[in-house]
Amino acid sequence: LERVLPLTSLHMTDEKIERYVQELKRFKPKFIRGYPSALFIFAKYLDENNIHDIQPKAVFTTSETLLSYQRRFIQDVFGCDVYDGYGCRDGNANAMECVEHTGYHVASEQVIMEFVRNGEGVSEEMGEIVVTDLHNYAMPFIRYAVGDVGTPTDETCSCGRGLPLLKSIEGRVLDIITLEDGTMLSGEALIMCISNLSVAKSVKQYQIIQESESKLVVKIVKGEAYTPRDSRNILSALRNHVGDKMDIRIEFVDNIPTTRAGKRQYVISKVTKSIH
Repeated sequence: LERVLPLTSLHMTDEKIERYVQELKRFKPKFIRGYPSALFIFAKYLDENNIHDIQPKAVFTTSETLLSYQRRFIQDVFGCDVYDGYGCRDGNANAMECVEHTGYHVASEQVIMEFVRNGEGVSEEMGEIVVTDLHNYAMPFIRYAVGDVGTPTDETCSCGRGLPLLKSIEGRVLDIITLEDGTMLSGEALIMCISNLSVAKSVKQYQIIQESESKLVVKIVKGEAYTPRDSRNILSALRNHVGDKMDIRIEFVDNIPTTRAGKRQYVISKVTKSIH
């Protein structure tokens, strides 16, 4: 038996979040699990409305890349640890943080997880995740490229589990920014240029789209504290990563829709690439 309260992350308006608050107060969950972006939005609502009586033992994030500022904020609001996990249903890949938070333990009893770049296996550097499912007896997936990018490590965790470690999850292949000289940047590097403004109420939503190797479009839904200075700071911070040759344009919009699954795509690259 399971005691679970499912709540959708689609269209998280203030009215819907308030209803979730009341439901969670009655339900009193020991654990909360969800998309990082949805949990961040929910935590911001709790913080802004001085709601402090939803106190799980832990929060589990999944299905999106957990950004460092999201982790810090969610931990502060809920007053508990955040444990991030990586999963891929079609390839049966699974990796999870432990209490040490030194990386993601790969569930090697159910999957072989490889990291490939330019046709070669890599360690301590970014590579595309390739999995072989050990428990699918109907239709095995052998060296299946799931479309995600991560960085493995040869280090071991002090928890003593001994499982292979995934140092970090960089996101989808589509989240990787490619410069004209072939340099590849994790989308998180660019996200950090805006993340502080998101916490500070200057930016409600944002999305960075690479239209070509020489063009970036930054879509922003303004928060109440947004000023022209924020635009200048965003452009300056982005140029520190992508250089002066990149054409960067900021577009102000009313809303940035989620995917059909309710996920938020912070970075989208339309540049054809392969790190196989």
